[in-house]
Amino acid sequence: MPLDTYNDLLAAVAAYVTYDDPSAYLDIAISQAEAVMNRDLRVREMQATESYSANSSSVLALPTDFIEVISFYENAEMGGTLERLSPNDFWSTSAGRGFVTGQPAVYTVLDESLHIAPAPDGPRDYVLQYYSELTPITPSNDSNPIYARHPDVYVRAVLAQVYELVGDRDQYAEMQAAYERVRNSITQADARGRYRPGMRVQSRGVTRDGVYRIA
Repeated sequence: MPLDTYNDLLAAVAAYVTYDDPSAYLDIAISQAEAVMNRDLRVREMQATESYSANSSSVLALPTDFIEVISFYENAEMGGTLERLSPNDFWSTSAGRGFVTGQPAVYTVLDESLHIAPAPDGPRDYVLQYYSELTPITPSNDSNPIYARHPDVYVRAVLAQVYELVGDRDQYAEMQAAYERVRNSITQADARGRYRPGMRVQSRGVTRDGVYRIA
């Protein structure tokens, strides 16, 4: 059975859940599953780009679907990639506190904004490459890039949430493990496709310091 739409996802979940009507839980389960995948997955299908033009402003609003920075650079012949600093390190510099202007060289992420320093000394263009949140699957929005390419991870993630919602701990544990296996397989395949043929990788997921790593 092809998995292309919201109704296909409902049918796939119903094929597993035989003791209850999953439609009563589906929208909540999808929302929770997407929250889990937004935390877990960092693959090409989630990459997005945002362009900025800044004059004297040192604060740039992050996209509403922002998860994590991939790179941030000035789009100019003499531009380059800005160095990311922690908020504490950023604000400890005189440039970060706004005392000087020039060509921005560092940035930090705070709240819903990118802060750059020194403050631009004139018009400058920037490009943010970032990981974006999944577009939710709903009755009015049948797909997104992850569901279109990896429906198996969607089905398992949603099923795990359905089982948790109905209190079936054994089935939840089994399906959560199945989800994690597929998630790791996707991450490994994505890394091989990015870097070199035949590369074997191991996903570490989100580590204790909050950074998503591939070993």
